Amino acid sequence: MLTEALACGTPAVAANVGSVPEIMVSEENLGICVENENIGEFISALQKVLLNPYDRKLSANKFSKYTWDWCAQKVMEVINAKTLN
Repeated sequence: MLTEALACGTPAVAANVGSVPEIMVSEENLGICVENENIGEFISALQKVLLNPYDRKLSANKFSKYTWDWCAQKVMEVINAKTLN
């Protein structure tokens, strides 16, 4: 649900598990990545996100390039790089 929220321009607070850290740094102002299971850090980040203005339209436009076609192209680049080695 993280990518869906970001695609709508909604800033996120997300735990740094799986691919979340890479997603959160892929563009500016997507939100805040916090340590997993750190309730205090989560609350602080949530307050920061809620109190700071975000340009949702700009964020949604920046994130809109991450389509299924873009994802498939990146996967094929990895596969092609592996077969060349």
